[in-house]
Amino acid sequence: MADRGLARGSRRRRAASRTEQPSSFYRVQQALFESGIPQASFAVDDIAKEHERLLAEGVAFKMEPTDVGGAIVAVLDDSCGNFVQIYQT
Repeated sequence: MADRGLARGSRRRRAASRTEQPSSFYRVQQALFESGIPQASFAVDDIAKEHERLLAEGVAFKMEPTDVGGAIVAVLDDSCGNFVQIYQT
């Protein structure tokens, strides 16, 4: 049992040190967000329908559905520091 307590304590110290200084993942995530680059992309069957559904749920879009030649794409803000792209081909 004592060993478990030590392990938990060391996890707490590691977690505390992560909050003191942004991790490399956080810096990359922040740079992508500031550049407007989506971190994930999902295919949808009907982008107009999905766009309307997400708007009704209060989702904020950085880019409305746009025909980019060969696909229609939209970019939304997931409210956690990421942009997410949806697309229809």
